[in-house]
Amino acid sequence: MNSADLIRELPNFMGQYLDGAEPTWTVRPLESIPAGAWRFRMSAAPSALVSVKVLGEHTDEMRITVGLSLDVPYSANVVEHVNRLNNKELIFGRMFAAGDIPLIGQTGQGPCAIVMQEIVFGQSLSFEFPPSMQNLLNVTARLAAQADRYAPELVEQLGGRLFADDDEMILTLY
Repeated sequence: MNSADLIRELPNFMGQYLDGAEPTWTVRPLESIPAGAWRFRMSAAPSALVSVKVLGEHTDEMRITVGLSLDVPYSANVVEHVNRLNNKELIFGRMFAAGDIPLIGQTGQGPCAIVMQEIVFGQSLSFEFPPSMQNLLNVTARLAAQADRYAPELVEQLGGRLFADDDEMILTLY
């Protein structure tokens, strides 16, 4: 699929097949630029705010980003904890602590966001090849489930808070 197809087809597809997902546009696509972003939560992973961002007509790239915790005091302990989870426990995606939240500060002292992300390229998806679409659903659901599992633990151990629905724009930065 190209970016225009991803934008046109995937919000409804995900809403139909991911339990409880009701995709809402975060960044609406423009006619001249086949890019945009939508967000949702799933019934089975209520702590996980999922954002799907489609990038431009040349890359046909889709970034599935899930917020785990926000406003976490940035420290070496946070980075070590996230790295351990990323390297030893995660099955899908990658987890990272995003230093200062962009546009808020550049000091490296906090607050930070902890997110997970998986990138899928449109060329790998086709409704004519149903296993590719099932894989997209599986990856998205499992990424959200992992985030739902780790998010409360991260907030308890490292501070900060869970992502709220109105934090959706922060996820589009990654």
